[in-house]
Amino acid sequence: MRFTGARLLTALRIDTRRGSAGDVSFRFNENLAHIYEMTSSSIAPLSVRRILGILEMLSSAEGGQTLSGIARAVGAPKTSLITLLAGLAEEGYVSRDEAGLYRIGPTSFSLAARVTGAIQLPGLVRPSLQRLVQATGETALAGVLSSSRDSVVYIEKVDSQNPMSCSVPVGSHRELYCTALGKLALAFSNPEIRERCLSHIDFEAATDTTIVSRFDLEAALECIRSTGIATALDERIRGASGIAAPILTPDGQLVAGIALIGPSARVARCIEAYTAKVIDEARALTHLVAAAPSTFITPQ
Repeated sequence: MRFTGARLLTALRIDTRRGSAGDVSFRFNENLAHIYEMTSSSIAPLSVRRILGILEMLSSAEGGQTLSGIARAVGAPKTSLITLLAGLAEEGYVSRDEAGLYRIGPTSFSLAARVTGAIQLPGLVRPSLQRLVQATGETALAGVLSSSRDSVVYIEKVDSQNPMSCSVPVGSHRELYCTALGKLALAFSNPEIRERCLSHIDFEAATDTTIVSRFDLEAALECIRSTGIATALDERIRGASGIAAPILTPDGQLVAGIALIGPSARVARCIEAYTAKVIDEARALTHLVAAAPSTFITPQ
């Protein structure tokens, strides 16, 4: 049913010639329900079609696309798309860079993975984790930003055989501000998602080295983006430390992070060697993702 001005006036017309004030109120509410039915059957599907058109168009737009380009491809005026794109960006389905170019966002990659069943990331990272354990004797992990974006979730691990070691269960969640993989996930998230995460962190001092302010955390994240390595030394549990590096898509989006965790004394003693090993494996995985970006999708 097409929603026109005339139909709106008809829907809002209230007959006050008979009946009580309560009856008038009832008729008004009944007419509002009719308006909702009309708008739901016409305007909403148009918005859905435009959203799907945006995502389909951006999925094949290498290097991103401008608002004008999206409008031409979708066949809609720019003014109609601005609000839709803002909502999609806020939820992470698209991202917008400083040049104003729109791209598919990490939430879209996550959704694609769940819908298609192409969640192959644990199998992709496991050989690298095994090599890290063999080379260092420490536990190796892979993790991604959780779907709720308030924690990092561990998706794969290979345990150390050392009787003095650290371990966490696959599927467990940890804080973003005091773990190596958590800080890594924050550092390499797109700016919109990172801002939302930062605004909801409830800092608690687990140890005397825990980061407990947004200012200090943002400084640490800037350093992580610059160096490509994240560490957490006694920050969540005294005596346990971690080192993490990112797996990135060709356009710099975070797929996942891999990390070594172990007793702080050993990690501190071997930190340069451990860091080099983690970086090497993360770079190798980044090359794998670049070779088949549509195959290995992060299950955030």
